[in-house]
Amino acid sequence: MTETPGDDARSVREFVRTCHAVVRDIARRSGRPDYSPTQQRVLLEVGARPGITVLEVRAALGMDAGQLSRALRRLQTGGAIRVRPCPLDRRRRIVEITDAGRRAYEQMADGYQRAADELLGRLPAAERACLVTAMDTAHRHLTAALRHTPPGQPAGGSMLRYSR
Repeated sequence: MTETPGDDARSVREFVRTCHAVVRDIARRSGRPDYSPTQQRVLLEVGARPGITVLEVRAALGMDAGQLSRALRRLQTGGAIRVRPCPLDRRRRIVEITDAGRRAYEQMADGYQRAADELLGRLPAAERACLVTAMDTAHRHLTAALRHTPPGQPAGGSMLRYSR
């Protein structure tokens, strides 16, 4: 912990800002600049989890309903996904990746891997190992903190399911 709660908040803001910059950089170099970072996140989640529902995508990515709806609409219009009613519960909608979407998913997943390797490859081996350990620790602790979100608040999910 830092000296004051204000310092903690400042550290969180700087960490989040850096994470967003890394996500934008990796998304830009993913090999699919025709998809926004949000669309990429959604397509990567849908591609990794066949039979996923809209609600599950929303929970996994911690997105609000409007943001997810816009991303799904753009992906559907572009032919990357289909959204259909669940046969067991018509209130739920299943998101399916199309053949074109699968090709984009594979290209993105490979691009994300290359971009992450390039980014981490800029560091000496010892610093890279230290950073990866710190990221694993941050992920574990932040995920635990999100799970303890007060009732009525949206809980975040894991966004790191994109390895192939």
